[in-house]
Amino acid sequence: MALCRWMLARYFGFDARSALLAAAPGHLSFVMAIASDSGSDVPRISITQSVRLLALTIVVPFAALVMGVDMTGNIAPVGAGMSLLSILVMIGVSVVVGMIFARLSVPAPLLMGAMVVSALAHLTGLETGVLPGWLTLAAYLVLGSLIGTRFSGITPARLASGLGAGLAITGVAVGLAGLGAVPVAWALGMPLGHVLVAFAPGGLETMIALGAVLAVVPGFVAACHIMRLVVLSVLLPAMLSRVAKQEQRAAE
Repeated sequence: MALCRWMLARYFGFDARSALLAAAPGHLSFVMAIASDSGSDVPRISITQSVRLLALTIVVPFAALVMGVDMTGNIAPVGAGMSLLSILVMIGVSVVVGMIFARLSVPAPLLMGAMVVSALAHLTGLETGVLPGWLTLAAYLVLGSLIGTRFSGITPARLASGLGAGLAITGVAVGLAGLGAVPVAWALGMPLGHVLVAFAPGGLETMIALGAVLAVVPGFVAACHIMRLVVLSVLLPAMLSRVAKQEQRAAE
């Protein structure tokens, strides 16, 4: 964050506060709420962050291919399909758990609620089937459309103005994530591509979906990304407070 903030301020003309918010590697809703409340350059921050998410969605699969990860398999899990009744029951329970998670401020509460419910159902043997292929494919189509909606209301000219900044911070973030993934992959005995997905500073939902394509354990990906968001929840306000103090001293 410190490196990206310096780069945005030095080479792309961001003010100190907007540069820090645009450099945050994730927690987009939290970042945008702070940007709106603090009077920062919300459109520019939004564009930079959206470019980061889109670039990561595109870059991570190709990086995994370069690392030798097999991505030719079917994204749908193999096994007998769940019954319609089981699907409806799990959806209902997942919504309830997701709402509880939302009250507890858990990131991506509906996603995490569904993951926890499904994991418990399969671990306990209450359900042994998998989602039908047609439903899995539909879910990926919806997820892809959701990622695209982050560019709603952004004109091509405005996108072009933030493209360089977004790609620059993405390059730094992916490079540092890759450096961090190497020793962790070696220590855990996991494929480097799998750890890179868990460490990539992208959206939680997006990286879990990519992890499913790469056959990464969803719990490992989710745990790493949730910890990143928890750290950001503490670190970002602390760094913003430091920026505010620096601005106050400069004004005096």
